[in-house]
Amino acid sequence: AFPDTRAGESPDKPGTQVRYWSICQNDQVSPYPVVACAADFQTALDANGYYTYVIATPEDLPARAKSDSSVTVLPWGSTAPRKVVLLRNMLPTPGFNQTVQAAQGSANPAAVMGDYYPQTTYCAASTFQSGGAAACFGS
Repeated sequence: AFPDTRAGESPDKPGTQVRYWSICQNDQVSPYPVVACAADFQTALDANGYYTYVIATPEDLPARAKSDSSVTVLPWGSTAPRKVVLLRNMLPTPGFNQTVQAAQGSANPAAVMGDYYPQTTYCAASTFQSGGAAACFGS
């Protein structure tokens, strides 16, 4: 949960967990230029509050990803440099410990972050097209 400051909510709104979060895709070359980001308020959620990001070149983007209102699409950018995907969260509230910051240095960050730990996979466009994100994870 995060405050909708764009709608005038206070950053100190009760019940929020972090001030801000986003997912960014950067080129993995110094100075790590940002290719694209989506902030918390720009991220599509499914009926259960989970998000799915698809990061692809335009020619590899499955039509299903473009038409699914619960999917957030980020462009891959140039295929020359390696890439890095970053989950950023800023200023967690006291007591909310399932954060990137709390997981830093942990031998088991998935255990620290619980349901907030991102699951990632590489997936063929045809697999996503035929079965959505669940097919990409083999479920």
